[in-house]
Amino acid sequence: MAINKLPEISFVRECLDYSPDTGVFTWRERPRSHFVNDRGHWQWNGKFAGKPAGSRSRPSGHICWVIRLSGHIRMAHRLAWLIAHGTDPAQGIDHIDGNPLNNRINNLRLATQSQQRFNARPRTNSHTGIKGVTLNGRGYDARITIDGKTQYLGYFQTIEEATEARHSAATALHGEFVRHQ
Repeated sequence: MAINKLPEISFVRECLDYSPDTGVFTWRERPRSHFVNDRGHWQWNGKFAGKPAGSRSRPSGHICWVIRLSGHIRMAHRLAWLIAHGTDPAQGIDHIDGNPLNNRINNLRLATQSQQRFNARPRTNSHTGIKGVTLNGRGYDARITIDGKTQYLGYFQTIEEATEARHSAATALHGEFVRHQ
């Protein structure tokens, strides 16, 4: 998925207040220059200024907090990064705790798409509930994906053995981005 360039930070700061401790955005009273006419200016500010900004959405298939700004839907975690760090994140942003609605700045970090997948929860249709472990006849297979290629870790008699093999490989290969469950 292509990541759209964010608006200038000065414009974003004219529109939004961001609390890095809570991850919450609030609409600011916007200047007249943002509007075509006086009526639009006072109507918008009367309705939105001082109120929470954004809503839950699924713009890319995954739930997250979004804010409509300048006619475009913007992911709130990217706006949080822009406001807190002063730069448009060129790559993706990972929610450390796995909660895409938690936009506290200490919960956000730059990450490649692969690193974000390392931090993903197990798939909801998993029969074992353990990432990379599948039922195979009377035993379990363990696998891990590295750079888009699946590596077979082996066949194990028990789910505990397969889980340990997967966890060990994930810890060694994924480092700070590892998530076992």
